[in-house]
Amino acid sequence: MNILIPEISVIIPVYNSAQYIENCLDSIKNQTFTNFELIVINDNSTDNSDYLINKFINHCNQITCRYWTNNQNHGWCYSRNKGIQEANGKYICFLDSDDSYEKDYLKLLYEEITRTQSDFVFCGYSRCFQDPQIKREYSDSWEYPYNITINKIKYLYFIGKTHICHCAAIYKTTFLLHNNLFYNSDCRRSGDTEFIVNVLFHAKKVSVVRKSLYNYNIHADSITTQYPSEKSFESYYTYERIKKSLKNPYWRILFTCTKQARRICSLIEEFTSYNEKLPYFFCSKYKILMLLFINIIIKKKTSSLTTLKTFIREYIKTK
Repeated sequence: MNILIPEISVIIPVYNSAQYIENCLDSIKNQTFTNFELIVINDNSTDNSDYLINKFINHCNQITCRYWTNNQNHGWCYSRNKGIQEANGKYICFLDSDDSYEKDYLKLLYEEITRTQSDFVFCGYSRCFQDPQIKREYSDSWEYPYNITINKIKYLYFIGKTHICHCAAIYKTTFLLHNNLFYNSDCRRSGDTEFIVNVLFHAKKVSVVRKSLYNYNIHADSITTQYPSEKSFESYYTYERIKKSLKNPYWRILFTCTKQARRICSLIEEFTSYNEKLPYFFCSKYKILMLLFINIIIKKKTSSLTTLKTFIREYIKTK
């Protein structure tokens, strides 16, 4: 008997996503491309996500679905890695359990990666805010690249002209496995950035579909909108780890002056926006000051200047 090998494995990590998982799974069911398998990893949810996932599997026989439940909560990165290890498809896509695909997502990404024989292909994504309901297209904030080379993509990604969402992409399975490209299982913040940087610095060829095909839903309990705490500093340590992995001095300096400087500014803004003091300094306050200055020079944003002034007033001028 011939066993049909799926062209694509779609990996969905789930944790307490009962409010969103049905819409997410419906977007899979409505795909115009059909030769794929669905891999769902339930990261020990405590709500009724398990019931809704099983309900979907039992009523959607046209999709090959494999389902695991972790024996304890390990985090998104751990679950995605399990999905990569279990994937049978020639290509891999990721989908977060509170997000969704446009109906031609798999079709258009598959056509582009097979046409160009790229190591990975990314597309645009829309940021969908729930309160109030606003949908911002990719082109509202970033530019789609043209005349692509891998070094050009690295540069545009670092300086923020182009953004690559790790979920709004398709990857050759062999490319990920042969280069040992997995998420850092211990990482709970900015693991997506670390993964994409590793992918970019191993890829030989990349392409892009110039359409917003992924819906990134931003709601009150998203990590990006949670109340700041010491856990927020995990992203700083992730960015430090990324920087150390960049062996070429040019890329290391560029990363520091662009992505890391922006991340430090966002990290400080998380606390100042809630009028909260930093519980401790995650690095020298003068290093933070330097990165905030660099961010203003690079980004030239009024909000960045406000953050810098607040930091000087609260942490530099005070004893």
